[in-house]
Amino acid sequence: MLNVGYKNTLFIDITGRNDWSSALATPFSAANTSFFYPSASTGLIVSNLLKLPKAISFAKLRASIAQVGNDTNPYQTSRTFLPTRNINSQPSFTSQNFIPNPNLRPEKTTSFEIGTDLRFFNDRLNFDVTYYNDLTKDQILSLPIPISSGFSEQVVNGGKVRSEGIEIVLNSTLIKNKSFKWNTSLNFSRNVSTIESLPQNNGRVTLAYSRVYNNPDQTVWFQVEEGGRIGDFYGTGYLKNENGDFILTPEGRFIADPTLKKLGNYNPDFTLGFNNEFSYKNWNLSFLFDWRQGGELVSRTLSLAGVGGQLEETAYRPEAGIVAQGVVNTGTA
Repeated sequence: MLNVGYKNTLFIDITGRNDWSSALATPFSAANTSFFYPSASTGLIVSNLLKLPKAISFAKLRASIAQVGNDTNPYQTSRTFLPTRNINSQPSFTSQNFIPNPNLRPEKTTSFEIGTDLRFFNDRLNFDVTYYNDLTKDQILSLPIPISSGFSEQVVNGGKVRSEGIEIVLNSTLIKNKSFKWNTSLNFSRNVSTIESLPQNNGRVTLAYSRVYNNPDQTVWFQVEEGGRIGDFYGTGYLKNENGDFILTPEGRFIADPTLKKLGNYNPDFTLGFNNEFSYKNWNLSFLFDWRQGGELVSRTLSLAGVGGQLEETAYRPEAGIVAQGVVNTGTA
């Protein structure tokens, strides 16, 4: 680590780290066990360099670039036997259910960040904003493979994920005297993680799934594809026409559509926090509001309530019955 400061105005930090991971070694090679990752950051206190308006009590610009390495769990690079249930009081072992990768490389994330710290009116008002852009590559993934191979997964390196976002923090001391003090802070954040490449040539990678019912057709799949975002989820639904209307049978029932399609993304568009702190002599009081905007969800509770007829829209009315909203395909003249 190297730290340099010049006249309390310019600061530079440089680091370098090298790790050796036995988890990346194989019985025949240690080529990928060593990985190096550096970082560099700088900060410039503008208020010590230039004469700024009196209202600005402090101004700082900062920037950094850093790389972080990561290895994996043991026994991912070579086959081994794992202890299992004893047989006739004798120890027994079983093979792994995944194909190891003897050429496994460490993951690496490269991060770029810029920001500023501005303070006004003798630090009564503080404004901090940060923009970041991270790229993770050579991710260590366990991809599903046909069970007919004798294994269920294969360990690979692959894929690039870029995370980009902004964070804004505003702090203010609204009231300050001998007995009473009121501090308030507001923070805003937005993050978007995009898939730039996948280890597969085409298709999607399934990260997880969750069944709404025991029927496999009623399952939510958490998948990623090139150009998509982390948090996208897919599922089946009911058949619709090009206008987005449900297509009904002549009896007025929905028609199942087995085609897997994107339902939404569970990540929020942004999050917002609003915190207030009050101090009166030896008494302190604080409260926090959290705001999460956007993001879709699938509710199993709502689905089960609908099937069980516990929702208002499922109520049967003798004078009208239950009328599905949609169109009926009557053919063409």
